[in-house]
Amino acid sequence: MVQADAFDTLFDDFRLFLDEKGLRFDEGKIIDATFVPAPRQRNSREVNNIIKQGNGDTLWNAEKGDSEKEKKTKKAKKCHKDVDAR
Repeated sequence: MVQADAFDTLFDDFRLFLDEKGLRFDEGKIIDATFVPAPRQRNSREVNNIIKQGNGDTLWNAEKGDSEKEKKTKKAKKCHKDVDAR
């Protein structure tokens, strides 16, 4: 196909055919799917009960009177928790 210079023509025709059908494709990409161990975070029983009651989104919110360091700590902790997981 390359020697006959048909490769590009064939794919151009194929791309036009898909466009006419309302379909689209992009060039393929290889993505490394390596598993990386993540640290396990444990919740207290009290926190687990709050999550099970459906109120997990109220946990680790910054409160009035918190220092900037406490606010940052709570924000970082909250973004690492999955309060919807079961």
